[in-house]
Amino acid sequence: MREDKNKSPAFAHARGPLEPELISEETDDMSWVQHLRVPNDLSCWPGHFPQRAILPGVVQLSWAIALVQKRMQSCTPPTRIEALKFKIPVVPGQLLWLRVKRGSSEGRFSFEFGHAGCIHSTGRLVFARTREDDQ
Repeated sequence: MREDKNKSPAFAHARGPLEPELISEETDDMSWVQHLRVPNDLSCWPGHFPQRAILPGVVQLSWAIALVQKRMQSCTPPTRIEALKFKIPVVPGQLLWLRVKRGSSEGRFSFEFGHAGCIHSTGRLVFARTREDDQ
């Protein structure tokens, strides 16, 4: 029997944004850092997971992609995601930093989420070069 997620009790209270709460930003020529708070009202909490809420990897990935797109003033999605690792769960209300570094090749960026000396997740994003990049 197919269950309708809209009627499931686990999704009955799904409300709130999927964006982090931005506390501050730092930038230099090669990297960007955002200091974040993970909101307690993200719409992904119900059902992920019922006994202990953790931030889905896809949400972490979307935050990293959004930071690159914001800084590069582009809406282009990455063409590849490499070396993606989720090491330590992220929970509601947690403080984090997201660091994105430009790679040695055009269109390549590494990212990591961390807090208090711990690395929660890491990965690399590869964006295709556009014709505008060649001009």
